[in-house]
Amino acid sequence: MELIWIEEIVALKDLKPYPNNPRRIPKERFNALVKNIEASGYTNRLIVNQDNIVLGGNQRLKALKKLKYELVAVLKPSIHLTKEQEERINVTDNLSAGDFDFYMLGNLFDVEQLLEWGMPANLFDVDDEDIRGEEKTEGSKKTKICPNCGEIL
Repeated sequence: MELIWIEEIVALKDLKPYPNNPRRIPKERFNALVKNIEASGYTNRLIVNQDNIVLGGNQRLKALKKLKYELVAVLKPSIHLTKEQEERINVTDNLSAGDFDFYMLGNLFDVEQLLEWGMPANLFDVDDEDIRGEEKTEGSKKTKICPNCGEIL
């Protein structure tokens, strides 16, 4: 039988966290997640198995509880998943599918705004001007900083 994901409305109280979830986020990023849900609403669906165990979105589940949501839309499989499928979903739901274009980010957004939205600070190993690819004076000569890797050009 083909696996199809079906959106279903579920009472938040009926959802259970994944018991062996290896995903952790620092308190600051959790607080940013809560603020983002508060500001933009619940936009990224939780992924659950047929027993309402959250395979993907355990941090979102905590945030939704903190915000006192009662009902949420989840994605539920049309068939029972194997243990391996559940584990794979739990891990891959948290993997980034790509990299950011830091030059574009630096030109479109203020770094503080990105950090407030929950972007990890460790992505910014260079200062704000470096991210924007602006010229920077080093000693008496001007240098150009690569906005992607921070290398001096």
